[in-house]
Amino acid sequence: MTTDTRSAADRHAPSTDALDGDVDSDAAESNWAPARLSTALVLLGTLGLTAVLVAETGLDTPVFVGGVGAVALAATLWLADRDRWRLPATLGASLLLLPVGAGLAIGVGYTLLKQLAGSYAVGSVFVVIGLVVAVFGAAAAVRDVLTVAALRRMATVAVTTLAVPLAWFAVLAALALTPAGDLLDEGVSLAETVLFAPTPVGQPHLTTFWLLVLGVALSTRTVLRALPLVELVDDDTTASVESTLATLDTFLSRLVRWGAPLVFVFLVVDYLAPDAVLGRLPAAVAALLLVVSNATVLRELLFALLVVSGLLGAALWGLKRLYRVSTHGTAVAFTPLVGGSLVTLVAFIDPQAILDTLLTTVTDLLPTAMGEEFSYLSGTVVEFYGPETVVLGLVTGTLFAATLVVGGLLLGAWLGLLSGRAAGASTASSGLLVAVALSKTVGVGAPVVLAGLVVSLLVWDAGDYAVTMGREVGRRGSTSQTELVHFGGSLLVGVVAAGTAAVLAGPIRRGVVDTNVPLLVALAGAAVGAVCFVVALRVAD
Repeated sequence: MTTDTRSAADRHAPSTDALDGDVDSDAAESNWAPARLSTALVLLGTLGLTAVLVAETGLDTPVFVGGVGAVALAATLWLADRDRWRLPATLGASLLLLPVGAGLAIGVGYTLLKQLAGSYAVGSVFVVIGLVVAVFGAAAAVRDVLTVAALRRMATVAVTTLAVPLAWFAVLAALALTPAGDLLDEGVSLAETVLFAPTPVGQPHLTTFWLLVLGVALSTRTVLRALPLVELVDDDTTASVESTLATLDTFLSRLVRWGAPLVFVFLVVDYLAPDAVLGRLPAAVAALLLVVSNATVLRELLFALLVVSGLLGAALWGLKRLYRVSTHGTAVAFTPLVGGSLVTLVAFIDPQAILDTLLTTVTDLLPTAMGEEFSYLSGTVVEFYGPETVVLGLVTGTLFAATLVVGGLLLGAWLGLLSGRAAGASTASSGLLVAVALSKTVGVGAPVVLAGLVVSLLVWDAGDYAVTMGREVGRRGSTSQTELVHFGGSLLVGVVAAGTAAVLAGPIRRGVVDTNVPLLVALAGAAVGAVCFVVALRVAD
């Protein structure tokens, strides 16, 4: 029997076999993840403080609904960042966007309606938002999924998923405003007027004519560069064909590059000062511009060339993409469209029942006068557009809200706000800090606020340490004792800081007549203590 003489750190360090791909990559990924105990402390601290604040404020319903949406958002990031089982994971992330948007929108909207009716104190919505953000951060910290790579993938999935219901909603809303036959007639008439027979007849229409010319030049150049024309000719004529193609490519490129600024000149000629410009030109030149730019046959020929070259270019691009990208990659790229189609079907599953439940709930939450007005206006909208279109609009708005949230997170990551090594725990800590700081405005006592400040900072510290231990030792290493010692030291520093602030509040309260001053001094002391707490934690690391 051979004894392993390596140190604990060496035994749990990643082996070269794992780096070379000999060991299952999924097993390696599961090992090099945030340490379990510190991650559990992040979850415990976040959920515990959330439960205390909910009990103190009575915001159980919106926090629960918003929390469900927050957990679903963290799940979408985890699914989008999966490399194994990529196809079903992408579909799952696409489908989860609806509960993400619904949970977040209902949680915040419910609180706002309650505030409007006077049932919740003013400022409750900010407490709810802070707690929902905290729940999301804690859920994301479990697998450390709040990364730029995961957000980029999820943003692509969200935009692609949103495209399907948005397109259907636009079509149904347009059909409700204008009958299908009239809409088609108006579209054809507008195309004929703008492209083929511009009006008024007595003046030139250089802008649209020149846009057709530039479109044909650009699409033709794209097709010529994509077609394998040189490979189709004999070796004897290869040089001449290459020279001809190069000359033609240069001509078309210069035509597009130098002709594009002329569009602005022609806009001035057509719409701002046609008489002033054309009056300075010779009569023959003005007449030639009038005849050429209004020639219907020439415009129809240019439009036909544009359509043919555009379709040919799109087909060539699609074939090249299919050749370069694997079948699995193509399927993954189109999977969000399937998810968007499935989400769209929700609008056609008993839409009237969905609307009745939703509108009745909103009407009951509003004050009587506003509820009656809302009921009348919503009934008018449903009657005009139809329940299917209205529900589809709500589904589209919900997905749009979820997409905005993902986009906001991605923007924050690009700006460096989520670039830390423990972005999930930092987000949870920030949400708790906001909720705790504003909970005083809705009636939470100062001791709870003070304890909440300490817990929020401990959440950040535990999450940061979990990521550190996960990357240096791994989950399979025995790190529980080290984590407990670190957390105990951090907790001791926080308790001392909070106790000092509480002790200082007593003498100040007895020596000051204004009852608001002791609270302000105590909170200011707590803020200074929090800063010192963070500095101490940084030095300890």
